[in-house]
Amino acid sequence: MKRIAVCLLAAGLLLLSACSGSIKDRLRGTWRLDSVNGMTVAEYSKQSGIDISGLNISWIISGDTVTAKVGDSPLIEDKPIEYTDNGFTVEGDNATTTFTFNAEKDTLTYSGEVGGLRIVYTLTRDEVG
Repeated sequence: MKRIAVCLLAAGLLLLSACSGSIKDRLRGTWRLDSVNGMTVAEYSKQSGIDISGLNISWIISGDTVTAKVGDSPLIEDKPIEYTDNGFTVEGDNATTTFTFNAEKDTLTYSGEVGGLRIVYTLTRDEVG
């Protein structure tokens, strides 16, 4: 019984140490668009009329840069990012976009305005960098 308790304690400590890394380390990897305004990508595609292939969006975070792709086609490449306590910001041509990390759900969210409507995008981790 004592051996099981020690193993559980060790596993818990390993989990805590893995989760307590820097935000830069925690966000490194590939993130894929999972939902738009709370709808799945498929639901949003159907409702908006946007072809689902245009919603195959991934963000690759590597060190101090981010690359965004639709399918295999780059939208932005190696754009510098500024880390915050709970995510990062990236400067676009006309605006700064803030990405917010939810550690509990392991998601990133960002939003923008399209045609006067606020759109909230949620990304889930696809692979760790």
